[in-house]
Amino acid sequence: MKNHITFLLGFVLAFGNVHAQEFPKPKIASPETLFYDYLDNEHISDPTKFNGKVKKVVRTFKEYDQSANTTTIEKINLFVNKNNVLEKTVRRTYSFGIEDYKEVTNHLEEPKAEIVKKGNQTIKKIIKNEPENNFYIENEFKGDDQYMYENDRLIALYNNIDSISYRYDAKDRLISIRSLESLVAEEYDENENLVAYWQYDFEDKAFEKIYYKNDLPTRKVAYDKFGEVIDVYKKHTRIPQTNY
Repeated sequence: MKNHITFLLGFVLAFGNVHAQEFPKPKIASPETLFYDYLDNEHISDPTKFNGKVKKVVRTFKEYDQSANTTTIEKINLFVNKNNVLEKTVRRTYSFGIEDYKEVTNHLEEPKAEIVKKGNQTIKKIIKNEPENNFYIENEFKGDDQYMYENDRLIALYNNIDSISYRYDAKDRLISIRSLESLVAEEYDENENLVAYWQYDFEDKAFEKIYYKNDLPTRKVAYDKFGEVIDVYKKHTRIPQTNY
């Protein structure tokens, strides 16, 4: 029996690409995409707002590097049923022409949830699907997704694998997201041909912070941690000044 330590990323790729069921989570706005976010808010990219019998809409995003050709491509397929209702979203990302991620969201399948309310707090517990037959997860490790709301704002998402917290300012604007991931132990049983996973510690994975001016996002700083390396990404835009 061989023991070795793996990070959460490999675990998520093993289970997370099959089906995605979750409640919507808030996203930090990117200043440089503010114009495109405005278009999305106007339903221009919403396939259910198109005229005619639309079955599928494909959105493609390409990222380039000065020293190379296309480096990253993200393709989003939005499927609409005959009742003109968004039924399924398939998101794929490619790096240098090789697919490295796939996420499928079935919008019409509502996850089972247990809801508990205490004062101004609401906790929604999402019952997870069973894993594949050739994997075993200890009950203490599996954990169901739990969404914690305060005054109808999502402030935390956690389970036994990862944890995400959300902070807002006095104007109810989302200003930061902090992500923790679980370090996962993996053990392979050659006799029963099973792979067992369990969580043994948490560590910081990512942190995003947004800055506003005149209620518009002007700067975003993101920190991504990979082992002992921390990548820092800064995005900003200038707000036009108008003199009257």
